[in-house]
Order: sequence, then C-alpha cells, then structure tokens
Amino acid sequence: MKGKAVTSKLAQCFIERKKDYFAFGHGGGLLERLWLLRGFESAMMDLHDDTPEINTLLDRLTEYFRGQVEAAVSAGVDGISMGDDYGTQQGLMFSKDVFRHAIKPRLARILEPARKAGLHIHFHSCGYVLDLFDEFKELGIGSLWPQLPLYDLHELKRALDTYGFSIAIHTDRANIMTIGCPGDVREAVLLENEIFKPKDGGAWFYVEPDTGFPYENIEALVTAISML
Repeated sequence: MKGKAVTSKLAQCFIERKKDYFAFGHGGGLLERLWLLRGFESAMMDLHDDTPEINTLLDRLTEYFRGQVEAAVSAGVDGISMGDDYGTQQGLMFSKDVFRHAIKPRLARILEPARKAGLHIHFHSCGYVLDLFDEFKELGIGSLWPQLPLYDLHELKRALDTYGFSIAIHTDRANIMTIGCPGDVREAVLLENEIFKPKDGGAWFYVEPDTGFPYENIEALVTAISML
C-alpha cells in the first residue's frame, strides 16, 4: 500500500505541474552509481574484466533504476531525464564494445517503460561522447545535454541534425560562467544561438547556476537569453 500511496502522490504532483510545465521523471545514472559503490578505478577494471559479480551488481542497479522509470511513467510524466558520464575530455573512457556489452542493454531495459509509453527521453553525458550518438539513437533517446566546450559546435550541430536529436544548450560552466566576465557570457550565448537556432525548434537554453558563478555572469546569462 505504501508504494501505491507514493505513486498516487507523484501522479497528483505531475498533474499539477503539467498544467504549465513539461514534467520529467528521473531514470538515474547506471555507471555513475557503479563507481560510487566501487570507486572509479575499480569500476573501470570491473567492466573490463566482465566478472559474474560485476554483472550481478549492474543487473541489480538496472532493476532499481527501471523501477524509478516505471513509477514516473505511472505518475503521468511527459518524459524521462537521466544522465551518465561516458567520456573524458578527449574521447570515450572505454571502448564502444564495452558500452555495447555492459551498458547499452541495461540502459535499454531501464528505459523500456518510457519507450513503450511513447515518452520523450532526455540524456545528459559529460565528456566527449560523439562516438556514442548512434547508440543513443538506437536506445530511443530524443534529446541530449552535452558538455559543449569539448565539441566543435558546428560539427556537433551537424551530428545532432543527422541523428535527429534536440539539444539543451548549457553555456560553459567551468570556464566562461565561473572565471569569465559578463562580456564572455554574452558572446557565448550569441554564438550558441547562431549555431543551434533554438527559435527554429530542436534546441533550448538550459540555465543551472553554480555557487561559484559570479552574480554578474548569472545576470548576463539570463539577460542575454531573454533578449534573443
């Protein structure tokens, strides 16, 4: 009964939110949870060694996150948002074979309830993950939140168009928003707007301030976006 009561409260919450907003449920982060439990280096070695123990743990995590998606779908969300970091500053942190064997089938199971319900799937991944765009497409992912500074933005736009992904435009938080000046922020927003053209559809600006952002940069970001 407790589970049903929680789901009922979630459903009522989403009914209210959907009057004005697009409501996302959360699908977790499979790999991130793995390295939180095992430590990053151990997790990477576990994936490489493909032991029965690591597969058991991954399967249990998969069922846990699938349960989150099932609850969100039952509550009536508009889409599922999840994130998992697969890239370094230069490329993938493991081979595509490892992704296809260890991660992809489990992501497919986690997201299956959302795909069956016809919901939008939004995926965030830090690091350079362009080599996984084809895999993301097969998983039914419809929009991405990438780490923009790692990409040639024109190349990224072409790849997004090729695979039919929408994009959450998140202005560089590590450099421009943290140690840049308001002029840098405005220049970045104008460039992002020129390349991704959010008013044409398929892109939107995502604003998420950090405690390290100077107030002037936050003000410049919000003002620049609002004036487009």
